[in-house]
Amino acid sequence: MPAPHRKTGLVRVFDTASFLNVLADNRDAGEAVVYVDSNQKEPAISAVMNGHNAGGPGWGDYVVTLDFIKTPAWVRWTGIDGKMLDQQAFCEFLEDNAADVVQPSGAALLELLTKLEITASGGLKSKIDLHSGVVQFAVNTDHIAKVGAEAVSVPQKFGLALAPFQCGKVWAVPARFRYRAREGAVTMGLKLEEIDRLVEAIVADMVATIEKGMPEKAKLVYGRAPMRSGPTMIASPAR
Repeated sequence: MPAPHRKTGLVRVFDTASFLNVLADNRDAGEAVVYVDSNQKEPAISAVMNGHNAGGPGWGDYVVTLDFIKTPAWVRWTGIDGKMLDQQAFCEFLEDNAADVVQPSGAALLELLTKLEITASGGLKSKIDLHSGVVQFAVNTDHIAKVGAEAVSVPQKFGLALAPFQCGKVWAVPARFRYRAREGAVTMGLKLEEIDRLVEAIVADMVATIEKGMPEKAKLVYGRAPMRSGPTMIASPAR
């Protein structure tokens, strides 16, 4: 038939288990081709499930995609990545997201930063009290970090545990702590390390899982799938 009755459309899923389930349930649609794009900004994994069949080229209009939906926690942390905030704003952010900090614990890091006095070259010293919102300033000529009367080592790095994408694994994310004391103000911030490599690792981990479980005749290629799909269908994550 020039236009045979067949399954068509775009199925959207959110984890590798659901992706494999859709492939397994549609073995009769043709020989599936899985497409992988590990672009760090917009990674993509999809499969054309009726791209080929025994009689030759298929229709290519029945597609499943694995959507990379960012989690709220990932959006929050990447939202302040590389930015410098005043001491109170940074500590309030850390207080709201302390559960994501694992090394040292979020509570320990917050306690240190809220009690931290940073003395800038030029004479400014700042200390924050989150509960009252009071910032104490004093004049000094040193440039050191103190808690109370004792000098302390401010951690240059701390560790986060985040799931960047919905229904995905939790990954270790190192972050560098930054602070500046200049021109009459103290600011704090962080820099998430090796985010691009993390996304590559996440995609590689997903691809390894898919390769182990995809149908025998399915093929895997690196590239973007030609999208000739019909209506969109969203599948629930596997439980």
